[in-house]
Amino acid sequence: MIATVVLKITTNKNETLFYLLLKTFIQATMMPLNKSK
Repeated sequence: MIATVVLKITTNKNETLFYLLLKTFIQATMMPLNKSK
């Protein structure tokens, strides 16, 4: 599912959008981890 989105973005060669998506994804996964601690 995520891989499909990454593939689409890579095909479009929009590195800025990929970076923003990756940054948002990392923040979304890190926030629950920080709250659980």
